[in-house]
Amino acid sequence: MNNRDLNSQSISEVLNACAILWLRLVEIQTGPWQPSPDGIWEVSQATIQLQLKQVLKGEVQQHPGEFFTLSIILRDSLRPQGDPGPWSRQTLSAGQQLVAFCRGATHDARQLLTDENCEQLLPAEIALDDVQRAMALERGRRSAAQILKEARKDADGLRDIFARYVWAKTLSRNEKTLFQAIGLTPLAGEKSSSPAGKKKPAFDVFEQLMGLLAAPQTHERARAAYLDCAMNTVNLLSPTPWQWEKQLIRSLLQLLEKPQAQALHSAIGQVYLPNLLGLRNSAPRYGVEELFAEDEAERLLGVLKQKSFDPVLVHWLERKM
Repeated sequence: MNNRDLNSQSISEVLNACAILWLRLVEIQTGPWQPSPDGIWEVSQATIQLQLKQVLKGEVQQHPGEFFTLSIILRDSLRPQGDPGPWSRQTLSAGQQLVAFCRGATHDARQLLTDENCEQLLPAEIALDDVQRAMALERGRRSAAQILKEARKDADGLRDIFARYVWAKTLSRNEKTLFQAIGLTPLAGEKSSSPAGKKKPAFDVFEQLMGLLAAPQTHERARAAYLDCAMNTVNLLSPTPWQWEKQLIRSLLQLLEKPQAQALHSAIGQVYLPNLLGLRNSAPRYGVEELFAEDEAERLLGVLKQKSFDPVLVHWLERKM
């Protein structure tokens, strides 16, 4: 593990991790539960036997198929305070398969899997496929266009871990890099290479990511991740370029028409859109006609009137603000 890996930060847990391990929990033995000295937790000393099934990322001294033993402390909260640690966030049972995302300057899996170095531990059934697909793209050094193509091809099967990987690899969340990419702050002595009126590469990627957000076939966990990434990115760009903000607003309004995005409708209609449009200000930031053709606006209005969204959103579409 090098310092660059340890110090890097990304929205993607795949890119953040120094090592990602696929494990099988062979056996677990727990001791008696008793209050911790600080009175926050009930704790139990536990011993678990693990089998390393595969090293998905990084290098460890243990080999695939090898068994090893790990001592852990399980915590159960007496008061809702603090993080109990990755092992305590799971209901552990023999035979369970897990994917561990680790960061630490060691090649010993036993050290990487401690509470200090294991950042996330997830059931293999919700994490393994995403990680394997992301790492295949990493090894192949695929371009942003190829990664986006892969995300579109299997949008119904790939989940939130893969979605965050796609976002991180195709549209940097680093403020300096992203600002330079969209042409707000070119490097000293340089001019933007994009001709006037031509879309800049980062905005083209953003449009494609918004397409994944709105696509009916996108897995619900991936859709929620794309939405979270989009809001973070737009909030990062202050002031937000109008074309980015308008594209996001259009995509969110279109999501309100899609039953596949039902789980996100409340947050979109009650929080995100009113805030992005500035509907609680003296005047909205955008008029309906700036975002939609007349027939699109009427269709959306019909949809929103059937749902319990913030009334100011309906009033905006009715042009009553």
